[in-house]
Amino acid sequence: MECLLLLLRKLYSFAANECCVDNSDSLQNQEILLPGHLLTSFVKEKFEEMLIAIRLGFLKEMQNDFGKLVANLQESSFWNKAIDRYGNLGAGGIGRKVQVFLSTGNIVSSTGLDLMQVSGYTIVAERLNFLRYCAHFRSVHRGQFFMEMKTTSVRKLLPDQWGFLCPVHTPDGGPCGLLSHLALKCKVMAYPSPLPDSNMKYLDGLLLSLGITPTCASAESSDGGMNSVFSSLPVAIDGRVVGRISARLLKPTAARLRHLKVDHDSLVPLTLEVVCIPSGEKLEREKFQCVLQ
Repeated sequence: MECLLLLLRKLYSFAANECCVDNSDSLQNQEILLPGHLLTSFVKEKFEEMLIAIRLGFLKEMQNDFGKLVANLQESSFWNKAIDRYGNLGAGGIGRKVQVFLSTGNIVSSTGLDLMQVSGYTIVAERLNFLRYCAHFRSVHRGQFFMEMKTTSVRKLLPDQWGFLCPVHTPDGGPCGLLSHLALKCKVMAYPSPLPDSNMKYLDGLLLSLGITPTCASAESSDGGMNSVFSSLPVAIDGRVVGRISARLLKPTAARLRHLKVDHDSLVPLTLEVVCIPSGEKLEREKFQCVLQ
């Protein structure tokens, strides 16, 4: 409920021209597509297509001669021939389609798999040297769609990308800024950090001890006591609004969380991403003061 109210507040703020639209180049608005995820979705779709083709083949034989089909179902060889015929196993079946996909990088999909392109999913690993060969396995490509998109915005490295993407390793020419590489200490998380309930309670208690006022939904008493939404900023963990914090305590609290994250004796997980977004009015006021000085 608190998350929904936060989204509504942001929508009204954007309509009132009080905040800008989310940057599509920011990492917090993107997700990485791993090879395992793509191959799993591709194979699943091909299995569904094969089963649908077998079903349609059996329905066609039922319409032609139902009695003959019932008699043939008692023989095991009929099943093998039917699956080979309607499942297209003679031409290689699903394995052949996966082989073509890996060799060409072109994906042939009936549903699209929610992808923005149909080609360019695989590249040939260059063996110029050992380091160049290993760098292929840490490369991240934004997509061919963005190479053909007509835009005037600069492909720059945003502050939230530091530590995740290498700021130097990107080629020249068209893919500059689109083909990048993961940083050395960056790890791809395909699942949330396995935190027990005690650690989650510890994080909530830690945030409350740092000066965060709980909201009515996350407070134990549910008395609704909280700071004004106009004088404080929301604090959320994995989409769950924990409470609100004053703008004065925002940066010290973020610095404290980052310090605890790298502390080996702390229960704060290393994969915790601390995002500190100060108030826009405060930034404009500081900029105005700097101009006056």
